[in-house]
Amino acid sequence: MNISELLCSSVEVDDATKELQDPRPSRPQPCRKPRSKATAVAGFVPDNERKRPCRLSATRKRRRQEREELESREFNLTLDINELRRQVTHLLECRDLCLTQLFVHRQRIESDVVCIVTSLLNEFNCDGLSVSSKALSCFFPRQHLAGLESGHKVQDLVLGGGAHVFSHRAWTTTSIKVVRFVEEEDEDEDGDAADAAETRRLCGGTSGCVVEANGVFTGRIKREMLAAFFPHALSSEALVAQLLGFRVTCPIQLVLYFDTNRCVTHQVAQINILAAMDALHKARPSVFAQLMGQ
Repeated sequence: MNISELLCSSVEVDDATKELQDPRPSRPQPCRKPRSKATAVAGFVPDNERKRPCRLSATRKRRRQEREELESREFNLTLDINELRRQVTHLLECRDLCLTQLFVHRQRIESDVVCIVTSLLNEFNCDGLSVSSKALSCFFPRQHLAGLESGHKVQDLVLGGGAHVFSHRAWTTTSIKVVRFVEEEDEDEDGDAADAAETRRLCGGTSGCVVEANGVFTGRIKREMLAAFFPHALSSEALVAQLLGFRVTCPIQLVLYFDTNRCVTHQVAQINILAAMDALHKARPSVFAQLMGQ
């Protein structure tokens, strides 16, 4: 055998020789678990869990966009409606506040003018007036009408030149009320703008009012009363003698116009003398006929 063949040949060692050569015990190999497919294949996702890209048609995209725009408009409209409701509520509260202020203001005006008219009527009913005729003229700053005589004014209804025209007089007030408040754009219930403008003019502008006082006046006829209402009767002393002291009762309505300062700017006295002389007509028909010039 050649030396080269001997060197190249593998030497077979039996088991006994192996045990002698490596006395260390062999290590037990750890058992390996079979790997699952999910861990075996990195990045693999099942079909039921895979998120596919959304591929919408042009029609579906357009419908989705229209739906989003509609929802946006509905949301904006909801906000606008809520804002309008808030504004309406605020305006209603402001209106109620203004109406309350107007009501309180009118109540204050009504109380003031009713007290003024009551004081004026009480002065007419007193035995002696606590104010002079000049003071009464200052209380009434304007004439009844430009062309009327002073005897037709309210303060001269029971006064003649500062003197009473009735004796044993008595005034009974049946009602005093404010019949109208003058506003900026005021109209009658019948829509008569001309009458409303005339009332506004008589009250001296806006914020005025009209007061109506109703009552019954009772008194005995004096010479001053005949001079004021029946001046022709003074020519017959016999007629005057039969009329003096006769008791008459007549209803009177006073309409007074007040301005914003609670001053009387206009006054109207409505009295029916013929109706007041009805008692004279029944008691002394001949005297009544002579008084009326019949």
